[in-house]
Amino acid sequence: MNVVPAIKAIEAEIGSIKAKHRMELEPYETSLRELRKINTACEMCAGKGKVFKRSCAEDEGDYYECSSCNGSGVKKK
Repeated sequence: MNVVPAIKAIEAEIGSIKAKHRMELEPYETSLRELRKINTACEMCAGKGKVFKRSCAEDEGDYYECSSCNGSGVKKK
């Protein structure tokens, strides 16, 4: 059974969908890059210096110093 035409058609459709989504995502990706350039806050803790962690679902959890910024809330350069 020769299904090469079907394979080619599906590959073409996948390529078309990928191109469409790339075009739709480009403005968002550009905005995100620009925002990250001007951002001074640590993304892991949102500039708070602490992150909430819990050991399991039943645990109430606690706040700990952010390991990414060492509690400063400022992103590393």
